Amino acid sequence: MDELCLEPDLWIPRTSPLDPIIQDARRFYGLPDDSPVVVTGHQPVPPHPGILTKYIAAEAWARLHDALTVHLVIDTGLEPVACLDMPIGEPPAGIEVFTDTLADESSGPLMCRMPATPRSIAQVSSPASVAAGVSRLVHAWQQAPREDAAAQAWSVVQDVMSPWVAKAPVIFASQLIESPVGALWVEAMRSDACGCVDAYNRAARAFPEARIAPLAPGDDPELPLWVIDGANRRPAYASDLSQRHRLVPRALLTTAIVRSMVDLFVHGTGGMRYEQVMEAWLALWRPTPLAPKVLATASCRLPLGDAADFAAARQHALAANRQAQHDPDARGPGLSASKQRLLEEVGRHDRGTPGRRAAYEALQAYVQDRREDHGGSAIELAAIDRSAAIAARRDWPAVFHDTTAIDHLAQVIRGCFSAVSIPHLSKSVQPSHRPQCQ
Repeated sequence: MDELCLEPDLWIPRTSPLDPIIQDARRFYGLPDDSPVVVTGHQPVPPHPGILTKYIAAEAWARLHDALTVHLVIDTGLEPVACLDMPIGEPPAGIEVFTDTLADESSGPLMCRMPATPRSIAQVSSPASVAAGVSRLVHAWQQAPREDAAAQAWSVVQDVMSPWVAKAPVIFASQLIESPVGALWVEAMRSDACGCVDAYNRAARAFPEARIAPLAPGDDPELPLWVIDGANRRPAYASDLSQRHRLVPRALLTTAIVRSMVDLFVHGTGGMRYEQVMEAWLALWRPTPLAPKVLATASCRLPLGDAADFAAARQHALAANRQAQHDPDARGPGLSASKQRLLEEVGRHDRGTPGRRAAYEALQAYVQDRREDHGGSAIELAAIDRSAAIAARRDWPAVFHDTTAIDHLAQVIRGCFSAVSIPHLSKSVQPSHRPQCQ
């Protein structure tokens, strides 16, 4: 079932006064220092409904509290941003994932790439809402400005979010070290690189479910930074801090810097997991006042088939597969004439006799030979399982969904932040925590 989760019940921003360095950092980004700032962000790829929920919720909370919404764009990654998966085919056994590219892009960190060249993509057999979403994405790429790759990709995201989320000020992750507060973090690592790494690794070990890789210790320890060298990205080490390298933060340092200078940070489920590591790391190494983190996520699935229909088709295919394994020529209930005849031949001989052994071997040879001609049921069973898994995915771009479904999701989210609900601002919709997207 589709669901919406906004936690905790009440979103309370940072209330402590901003110190001068934080005020300088906010001015560096053109942010106010006399009203709340709420931030959410992601890589600049078309958001699925769970990610879109963060942006809608942040905007709704900001409107209620006369705050400013800021979008954090993670432009330090190596992943392609114009690669698109789309579902094709029909249930229960014919759904596949077709992958195409919306633009030709170079490799390396997104912040360093040349702007991508939009391209047309193949027409495939997809549900109507998916086809409409693909067309919207193709148009967005064609219309995006081409000053730099990160701004181009973010323009596409803004375009496809625009029915539900207004444009907002943007901070690119690649800019964070350049700010006054970013410079403080680099200086802290310069002063205590070993302590930084030891605390980081202890925190990562404490939360293995977050899957944060440890940093290499030693005389020249690895730091939670990347060195950007042209179109290349490599881990930064303590010795790099004395060089004139361009440095950008890794994931934990990215949110540490941002949460140290804003008033509220909206995460999804993945971000909430790794933020545990970040908070434990700073508690061990450099205790820092941080903006509270809150959770906003949702699951909306495309209408690619009903779970009950997949289960029924799977049961039918499983029965056919079992029959093919033991009586390949059978059609419907009961034994096939071939197997019945071979069983009767086995029964005509006494146990332990050469004749019974020969008849049994003939029965096994028949099953084995004919089984190879009836492998289709096993293939169909695998296809049903694959189709069901694709249908269960929650990470298709929001623009693949029928517009009314996302409109409904946005309406429910905004309703959670209405003036009437201030005592329970972000309480998950009652009575269940799974309001359906229809």
